[in-house]
Parts: sequence; structure tokens; C-alpha cells
Amino acid sequence: MQMGIRKYDFRSESESEKRDYVALCERDFDKQLSDAVDAIEKSGKRIITLSGPTCSGKTTTARRFIERLERSGKKTGVISIDDYYYARMYLEMRAEEKGIPVDFDSVNTIDLEYLSFCIRRLLIGESFKVPQFDFASGFRNGYVRFYPKKYDYYLFEGIQAVYPEITSLFDGQNISVHISVMNDIEVNGVPFEAREVRLMRRLVRDFKYRAAPPEHTFYMWKGVCDNEDKHITPYRDSAEVKIDSFLPYEPFMVRSELMSLLEKMPEGEYSAQAKNLYEKSGRLFDIDKRYLPDSSFFHEFMDDPK
Repeated sequence: MQMGIRKYDFRSESESEKRDYVALCERDFDKQLSDAVDAIEKSGKRIITLSGPTCSGKTTTARRFIERLERSGKKTGVISIDDYYYARMYLEMRAEEKGIPVDFDSVNTIDLEYLSFCIRRLLIGESFKVPQFDFASGFRNGYVRFYPKKYDYYLFEGIQAVYPEITSLFDGQNISVHISVMNDIEVNGVPFEAREVRLMRRLVRDFKYRAAPPEHTFYMWKGVCDNEDKHITPYRDSAEVKIDSFLPYEPFMVRSELMSLLEKMPEGEYSAQAKNLYEKSGRLFDIDKRYLPDSSFFHEFMDDPK
């Protein structure tokens, strides 16, 4: 749900004030998580579906949900919908036959038949085997048995958790949580579209930890956005709980690494887009990642997730 432009202003280059600003932003985000957990507990539903587009902070948010529920003595079992991907080789062959790039965000990349089987087993309290997808090799490398009776809550996490083809499998027994950068923003007078914020996160993360040069990320980004327009945007407003994952300090924190990547990009189709991000980032200053608290989801983009 796009809510218009939100404006932020932070002009101090004092290191102590930078640290305090990061802490303030994190407290505001933490309050959103607390409110979300309260809504989950009040709903009376035991299945949580956590969705959000790429680079929205789902993985760490899922962990934070678990920690908060455990404080009240509730155990949560997590299932990543990404583990139900078909083998990458199969997806690439299928895409090549159609003459299109692989869209890993599409529902067609998910083994819906097996996911449906697992959910049916969950709903009747019977165990099932959850696949373990290895992103390095592009294949499932095993299965882990899941025992529903061990848990009070079940959290299904993935961009696909808002797709109607998947939500329909839960037979109305889930509460839907959606996380994303909800608004276009303006930081110290510098405008960024909501999607640009996530693109900045992804450019840095994919280069550092997935060996993807920025031109490849730009190439993939169009498919990502097209999929969002088709499969996420029409349904995200139906989520009972919404979380805005924008952290006002992040354009300052991602700035140096992002600019270093963009200035080395070869001339080509995405040069104008890269130059625009480079110039806007150059109008800000740096905030060092050492001020990130251990619990921050922004570690997903600034530190090795492994």
C-alpha cells in the first residue's frame, strides 16, 4: 500500500549523534514488530504467512517474531517457501524454451503440489518432510522432518506467501503479515522511490554475497518489478498486518559500498539508472555499519548472512 512520500532529515555528522540516530530508527522499527506480534496473538490463528518483495527484510523479521513469541513461552516452527523451489536447472531450461529470463519470484518456480501436501499434513497435525534447497548448487540437498505438535505457531516465510495460489492452501487458517518499504521517501532533500531503496539493498547484497555484478542485478530487476506488479501488488493490501521496513539511516549506511559498485559499472543499457542512484547517494554522507545493533535486519544487506 503506497502511502505517498515520507520526508526525513538528519544533518549531523557527529559520530555520537549518528549512533543515536541508528538506535532511534531501530526502536521505531522494533515498535512495529511488537504491534505485529500483538496482532498475531490476538487473532487466535496459529499459522503466520510472512510475505514481502525481494530485499524487504523478511528473513530477520521472521527470526525476531520467533524471539518475541518465545518470550511468552510459545514455540514457532519456520518453513521457508523458497525451499520448495524447483531445481534451478529445470527452471533455466523451461525459461530458455520460452525465450525469457528466469523469474525466481514467480509462483511457477514453486513446487505447489508438494507444498500443498505438506500444508495438508500440517493442518491435521501430522509430520511431513520439508525440502532443503541449496542456492549454491540450485538443487534440493535433502529433507528435514517437521513435527507440528512441537510448536504453538507455524511461520511460512517468502515473497510468495501473499500469492493467492499459496494463501488458498491454508483454508483461511492463517494470519497474513506483509513487510516492505511502503513509501517513496525523501532523505535530506534527496528523493528515492520505494523500489529504489530495495534495489540499493539488493545491489550491495548480491555483489557481496552472491557474486552478482551490478549490471546483472539491474537486468534481473525488471523481471522482479514485473512480477511484483502482477503477483504481489494486487494482493498485499489484503494482509491483516503491515510492516514498513524502511530504516531512515539506511541510505547513509549503504552509500559508500553502493557508490563504489556503481562507479565501476561498464557503459551499457543500465548506465543512466546507475548514474542516477550514484548521484543521489553522493548528496548524502556516511553512517558506519558498526552502529548496527546485533538484532537489526539490515545485517542481511551489510554483513555476510552466513
